[in-house]
Amino acid sequence: MNRVVIARLALFLLIAGGFAFAVWQLLETAPKSSRERPPAPKALVDVVATRAERHAVELHAAGTVSSAYELEIRPQVGGRIARLHPEFEPGGRIVAGETIVEIDAADYRIALAAAEAEVAKARATVTLEQGRRVVAREELDSLKGSLQIDATSQALALRKPQLRQVEADLATAENRVRQAQLDLERTTFSLPYDVLVLERARVAGEVVAARELVGRVTRADRYWLDLRTQPDQISRLRVANAQTPGARVSLRHNGDIIHGQLVRIRADLADDSRLAGLIAEIPVDDATRMQLLLGSYVEASIDAGFIDGAIAVPRRAVGDNARVWVVDADDTLQIRQADVLWESAQQLLLSPSTLQAGDRIIVSRVSGLVPGANVRWREVDTDTGRPLEDSATPAPGNG
Repeated sequence: MNRVVIARLALFLLIAGGFAFAVWQLLETAPKSSRERPPAPKALVDVVATRAERHAVELHAAGTVSSAYELEIRPQVGGRIARLHPEFEPGGRIVAGETIVEIDAADYRIALAAAEAEVAKARATVTLEQGRRVVAREELDSLKGSLQIDATSQALALRKPQLRQVEADLATAENRVRQAQLDLERTTFSLPYDVLVLERARVAGEVVAARELVGRVTRADRYWLDLRTQPDQISRLRVANAQTPGARVSLRHNGDIIHGQLVRIRADLADDSRLAGLIAEIPVDDATRMQLLLGSYVEASIDAGFIDGAIAVPRRAVGDNARVWVVDADDTLQIRQADVLWESAQQLLLSPSTLQAGDRIIVSRVSGLVPGANVRWREVDTDTGRPLEDSATPAPGNG
């Protein structure tokens, strides 16, 4: 029985080995295909031109509209308010030279008349004293032959101190007249430029003391922009002076562009944001005033001159730690450290030293690739990102 099993098992193994050998022979002797697997396609990246050119640069800032010249109306004399300008209400506009506040002038006219009467009285006294001095001189001349009189006694005899006294009284009376005239003139208050009324604190008929607040106004022909920006580039800005205008400031508001000039750079940084403060002045007309209200939030751009020999790239081209991906002259991916000369919300200006000969800056996403990888590229428009015609490297097998 055991011999039969062993014989059958040997026969099975012999048949299986023969079958395996036959399959191996078939695989070894089968014709082999000469066609190789095609290489994996190269990744396509978008690049932009890297021309060093002269670029105008702008500093961007944001802030609020404020009064360029805000004034408190405080009459220099007190009394009953006889009249207020009809437009002396919040939001009203008063034309240059028109009376804003008028104080009842009756008391001041009386005071002027009284002062003028004191002047007339003092002048009469001076005239009388001059007459007495003439008589005294005649008497002194008649006694010179018989008496020895020193200089001091002679001055007293000629009534010189008395004359100086009455002349001083006359000067004092004349000063009182001038003061009374000033007080009378100050009963009316006006300004040499158009103003907008911000606040009215008193009404006609009320009695106010000298220098008591009646209201607040601001110049109607110009506003200030109280702006904040990063402090690292403000040294490029030009501030207005007597000879030259300040850097041009442009702001877009409700679809309109309004231009002004930079007039001040604040000496301190904001406590909360550590931003630098700028003050720009803009002219205001009726149309602008209706759109640009005091306290409005605005964003502005300020001319900061030119940078020569810089390469402009979209902000998306520069990654973390100021690094840029490039395609070098051998169509290979590389990473360069960017030397940023200027940056704005849309683009950055790079120094030519950032790149090497033949580099093209990548603006598309680079994912799954490493430096040294061979790629295809196509040039796109810097602003729109659209491919430029005849600017791409050919795909493998297409020349």
